[in-house]
Amino acid sequence: MRRRQKIAVFLCSDMFYRNYVTTGVLTPLTDNFDVTFIVSPELFEMRRAELEQAVCSSGHNVRVLNFDPIRLQQHKDLLDILMFHHADLSTSFKYRVLRNLGVNLFLSQDGKAGQLVSDAIRSQRYKQPKRSRRKRWRTARLRFISRFKTWVSARKKTLRRDNPVGAHLAEEKPDLIICPSSAYDPEILDAINAANEMAIPSLLLVDNWDNASSKSIFWARPTHLGCWGSQSVEHVHRIQGIAKNVHALGTPRFEVYRDMPEIEQSYVLFLGTAIGSDEISVLECLDQLFAEGVFPANVEKIIYRPHPFRRMKAAPDVTKLAHVQFDDSLGEREWTGRTSTRQFPELDQYPKVLAGAALVVSGYTSMMIEALLCKKPVLALAHEEEGSQLSPHLVEALYEHFDGTERIEGVTVCRDLTALRQDITKALTTCPRLDDPALQHIVSFTDTPYAERLSALVHAIIQET
Repeated sequence: MRRRQKIAVFLCSDMFYRNYVTTGVLTPLTDNFDVTFIVSPELFEMRRAELEQAVCSSGHNVRVLNFDPIRLQQHKDLLDILMFHHADLSTSFKYRVLRNLGVNLFLSQDGKAGQLVSDAIRSQRYKQPKRSRRKRWRTARLRFISRFKTWVSARKKTLRRDNPVGAHLAEEKPDLIICPSSAYDPEILDAINAANEMAIPSLLLVDNWDNASSKSIFWARPTHLGCWGSQSVEHVHRIQGIAKNVHALGTPRFEVYRDMPEIEQSYVLFLGTAIGSDEISVLECLDQLFAEGVFPANVEKIIYRPHPFRRMKAAPDVTKLAHVQFDDSLGEREWTGRTSTRQFPELDQYPKVLAGAALVVSGYTSMMIEALLCKKPVLALAHEEEGSQLSPHLVEALYEHFDGTERIEGVTVCRDLTALRQDITKALTTCPRLDDPALQHIVSFTDTPYAERLSALVHAIIQET
């Protein structure tokens, strides 16, 4: 009797458990292969009962993989250094690096996206007698480059030595490892490195829209890589330098939008971002426009949904805004902290929130794509917040993955809050299409469910080997 082939699935965050286990997209694999789930201690404690019921009861194994905090930090240091060194490959890298250096940024006078300059050049207020901040950045980088190769080579050698994942793979002897990843997960880098050392094929599933273009360089190279759509494939080719075995699979998160609930209410949905810009000012404008009757008569209110892991310590207080209501589906939450130790909102919340929206007003976030898949018009905020390094107009222009969103049917871009009234009126006349090439370029969302596409790819990889 032929043995069932083995797959090891690495899950280092509750986000990945939610996106890949609770959605059921791994079911075709657990039905056809012997699957071992290798999870972080935090995830095991958080989802222990579910893991024991859903995984162990079906005959599959769960292993807990402990990591030395010092090793995790060494990985993150390397990822940060790689992003710094390769900043010219991606405007997202450069934007993040300059923000972290404390450089105050604005777009150039000709408005070219991606051209960054320090306001030390523009304003006497920030002028320094010897060197501008931009010159300091260049000098620091030149100094760093001279030592870069030696340091990176030594750090990689250190991290490949005593890899804690190696013992697990040697015992399990899987035919394939599958690693959902945000491209900034030390545990996944160790898994890929260990698999490469043992000639085990690997499939890295890039979990989010921006991961291939804004996190760092994939220095541990997987055998195969799955991502959202053709835009992400291009980012992997151009920024990551991976030329083959890159697959546009879509994302399991969006499978919940194949069956939308019926909601009788009609409202404007305001979506906050993880960056947490000045959202209260926009909400005040929307509240005033609601009072002036700008929105259709059947629109009952404005619902504000902050990002569940926004950087700011607390969501803005909207209780004084007469027509704005806080999204109570989020419940009582703390608003900051490591996502790996937090339980994410369940995915079935999202269709319920989006179903009744007559218009979605949003900063630049992946949920604007979710709104479009639900055929909801989106008013995307790209206005300038003076003096802010996280101003929406910088975010829209300088993050690589937002390029082309203005060409999607159903997206209206607001570049000035004084024009918000006209932009709302325009947005309400638009109608998104699922077959819009500009939308499909960002995320592959077809009639074939994600589970089937993933299963087909896994079978093909295993047959190759």
